This record gives sequence, C-alpha cells and structure tokens, in this order.
Amino acid sequence: HAQVGRLRPTAQALLAIVSAAEELREYREQNDQSGGVLILDEPTVFLPEHEKVFLIDLVRRVTRDGVGVLFVSHDMTAVREIAHRAAVLRDGEKVGDVVVDDVSDADLIELVSGHRMDRAAIESATTYGSDAPVDAEPGDVALSVKDLRGGRVRGMTFSLHAGEILGIAGLL
Repeated sequence: HAQVGRLRPTAQALLAIVSAAEELREYREQNDQSGGVLILDEPTVFLPEHEKVFLIDLVRRVTRDGVGVLFVSHDMTAVREIAHRAAVLRDGEKVGDVVVDDVSDADLIELVSGHRMDRAAIESATTYGSDAPVDAEPGDVALSVKDLRGGRVRGMTFSLHAGEILGIAGLL
C-alpha cells in the first residue's frame, strides 16, 4: 500500500520488472497470443541475494509460459543460473555466442575481458585495502569534504589527492 516513490530503490526496480512481466502476460491473454520478450538490463546489479533469488524465480516462471527473456548482465552467477545461451559483447562488438552449460567461468571471463586470467590474477585484481599496490604517491589534497549529507548519505568525510582515484560504493 506504499507509494512507489517511498519504496527502496531495489523495491522500485523489482516492482517495475514484475509490472512489465504482468503487462506482457495480460497482453498475451487479451490478444490470444503466445511468446513475447522481456528485456532485463543489469537487473541484479543492486539486488541483495534474497531479491536475486526472487528475480531468478520470476524469470523462470515467465519462460515456462513461453516468453523469451533477454537478460543483459555482468553477473556471471545469475547468467549461469537462468541463461541457456550467452552472446558475449566486448567494446560494443559481439565476440562470442555460447551455450552456457558448455563453457567454464574462465572461458566466459576470457570472452568478456579478451584475455585468460589465472587464479592469481583474479585474486590480485580483486584485492582491496591498504595492501593493494599503489602506482604512485598521491599528490596534494585536491578536494576535501567534511560531513557530506544528502539523500541517503549521512556524515561522509573524505579527501581526494591529486592523481588519486577515489571509489565510493555502497549496497544501495
């Protein structure tokens, strides 16, 4: 009974997906048609695990009803769970078309990235924190922010140094 604008962003996204699936079902029934396509672009990117499970179940339900689903995603786990085939794009070009069950994760990563990564490279690429390698010493402070507030941000303080890349991330 809540207003859509007051829902969490993830709930709004899921509501939009469910609404699209429902509209497609109603259209098919009213026009005595089968088939149809539901296009989902990066639908799992911000979803917590339990909502990913809900989305994957929804995709399975609509495909059982004869609807095709175009699932655009970097989420290899979700792709593996629901996709039969994967068309792989790199730099806007199609570089592969595979049957998901016939390729390994390493094969998919190689198609996406353009090169084979061994386990050490994957672990190195995902190392964060003070032990991560730094290419250069940071320069002078270029930006200093104290107690930033707005939207859902409350009391964020940080400094950005010349030549530094600062990434700020959160679940929602």
